[in-house]
Amino acid sequence: MHWQTIQAGSSCYPLLISVSTVIQTTCPLLHQARSTVRLTSPPPPRAYTGDTISSLSRHGLSFDAIAAFEPNPALYPQLCEAASQYNACLFPCGVWSEMTQLRFSPDDAASYFDDTGSVMVQTVTLDQALLNFAPNLIKMDIEGAESAALQGARQLIATYRPHLAISAYHKPRDLWELLLQVQHLDLGYQFRLRTHAHNGFDTVLYATPKP
Repeated sequence: MHWQTIQAGSSCYPLLISVSTVIQTTCPLLHQARSTVRLTSPPPPRAYTGDTISSLSRHGLSFDAIAAFEPNPALYPQLCEAASQYNACLFPCGVWSEMTQLRFSPDDAASYFDDTGSVMVQTVTLDQALLNFAPNLIKMDIEGAESAALQGARQLIATYRPHLAISAYHKPRDLWELLLQVQHLDLGYQFRLRTHAHNGFDTVLYATPKP
């Protein structure tokens, strides 16, 4: 691991870059969120089948509360089953920058919002859906919708300053724009970028609040 900087206009932001083949959810940075986690997880743009919850649990993290989102009706029952033993708030919705309805292309591994999608799904913002939830960890792997989801979570992030684990490989500009989006909130985050697979796949921006 080594320190790098990202140049943006007249500002430089320190960014710790490392390469790891370890599964994302076992990254030591996530354990800084405390041993008991209040997790908000809207991966692609959904919680898939609860795989994040299961993996974090296997690696020693316990959950005080979970909020997860899954708009794909074929996968939502699997999420419900995976989260049944936890104090979980589950939403059959996508996560976006506003409450609206969007076309959606469902897939077992990489569902995404698409103007030509075969189904119409409801979206919500994290600010709207999670009043008083107080997360200490937000994890997103949303097939390119991370920026929109962060825009809809500004109040939540500003209020509680949770640890963030945001996928940054779906669009080339996400490598710098997601960092700048969080940095502009001016909440005193430290940023780390970790690649968990070959060829840049599973690259995650980790933002940890400074004490």
